[in-house]
Amino acid sequence: MISSDISPKLKKAEEYLDGEALQNEIDQVVETVYKVKNLKNKGIIFLGTNGVILVSNNSSEYDEILYVASFLFSFDLLQRNLFSRLQMLYDANQDTRKLILQASKFDPRAIDKMQSSLSELSATVVLMNEIISYMHNSVVTVKKEWEELREKIGETQRELAEFFGIENLFSTSGDRIKDVELIVHGLQDEISGLQGLATVTSERQMRKIYETLQENTRSMDEMIRSSEKTGSAINFLQWIIAGSIAYQIVAVFSGLSPYSYLDPLMILLGLPPPSQLFPYSLLDILSYGIIIWVGITFVLYLIANYLESRSIKSVRLRIRLDAPYNEAKLVDYLSSKPLFKHDDHFDYDQQLYKKSWMDKNDKWKGSEPMITLSYDSSNNMLSQIQVEVDKPKLKANSYVNIVMDELIDAGVLNKDAKKSIKIE
Repeated sequence: MISSDISPKLKKAEEYLDGEALQNEIDQVVETVYKVKNLKNKGIIFLGTNGVILVSNNSSEYDEILYVASFLFSFDLLQRNLFSRLQMLYDANQDTRKLILQASKFDPRAIDKMQSSLSELSATVVLMNEIISYMHNSVVTVKKEWEELREKIGETQRELAEFFGIENLFSTSGDRIKDVELIVHGLQDEISGLQGLATVTSERQMRKIYETLQENTRSMDEMIRSSEKTGSAINFLQWIIAGSIAYQIVAVFSGLSPYSYLDPLMILLGLPPPSQLFPYSLLDILSYGIIIWVGITFVLYLIANYLESRSIKSVRLRIRLDAPYNEAKLVDYLSSKPLFKHDDHFDYDQQLYKKSWMDKNDKWKGSEPMITLSYDSSNNMLSQIQVEVDKPKLKANSYVNIVMDELIDAGVLNKDAKKSIKIE
């Protein structure tokens, strides 16, 4: 603050530091005044922690000195804030180290936090290095201007420069820049060490995951082999049961079975026993037994296939296309669908979109599949279509044909797109 006069006007500047009303008024401007001086041109200068008050009838002669002093005081404030930020960075480093230790104990939630924290720390340190470069250049530039100005200033300006201690402020600023640089380099080394530790931790976890995956794969292989053996045994038992039933039937009709219920029935009807009506030789029994055996086996096979087909509760189809599409037609097509899920990803050379909806239409016979389109807008390529049905009412190929025909009819794809599809 620059003023041409002050009221009340006291002879000595120190009289304003009365610890009461006068000093309080000055403190309201500069926060805390700690240095005052009477200037030779009958002016007064008050220096506080957050400002300066200059009282002089000819304040313009101090403009250049005030320019340099305001830069140095502002620079001091910047450095104080910078040191506070560096202290926060050290605390963040400690927190990141704790996250890495948590991740080393296979805490999956700590991995993402650890990577995010390291990324933020690295970005902040890069910014700090840029700030150091700007600080160094600015101090060098203003100091060069000050050295040129120092040779030209008069006694009154020199008095104000000595009051501010400009030479000392330049020296302090340079030393602080070196201190900040050392601290930032130390932080860089600390972060590099943390990144190495994080890499080792991630690799250790990957090995654990790989070992777990190998164990699970071995278990699954054993289960599959056991299932195959069980299936073979069941098939073998099915043949035996079918044969037993077949020859039991032949034995009943031939009258050779001790548990035949046909004899009393035939006698009740006034007919002779089955063994007298249909005399069987050993060859007949074998022949009829084999025929009935084959028949029963075939019926059991059909029943098993029917039950297996009914046990399919869901269908998951992935149609690989990688075909060009009509962007305007695709926008119109998607606008007609009740989209409920969007999974979009933007990269420097790609714009990937994934749109999902539940398709309710009579053509699905009440199955209502969830359809997901994945496409690359930047390269104008429709990469894949995914169809998920919980209770299928149609065959898998029918779902594929209906989806493809709908996209072709809507003009999204051309007719040749069907030739390039791969179904997984």
